[in-house]
Amino acid sequence: MTFIFAEENAALGASRGWLEHVSVRRPWRRRGLASALIVSALRRLRELGLAEAMLGADADNLTGAVRVYEALGFRRTRTAANYRKAIELPAGVTGQVATG
Repeated sequence: MTFIFAEENAALGASRGWLEHVSVRRPWRRRGLASALIVSALRRLRELGLAEAMLGADADNLTGAVRVYEALGFRRTRTAANYRKAIELPAGVTGQVATG
């Protein structure tokens, strides 16, 4: 899927589209499908007059996605970290959210 955030582009003076949710199911991997999908998306963004494409990826992805992106010319511009902490709940509290 591709997205163009016009307000973000205007604020940054950018001409950029985003690729999101690039994925191929395990039995179909290593056949060039992800590359073909990305190249098709890049062509469409170029047809729309955009000069740059960006995407987000898990740098520790074990599927080889980062290698695919880099092989297609994408370069890492930033690395982020996510943090997680378990929260101990008082006795009798299940941690489930009530819905009304």
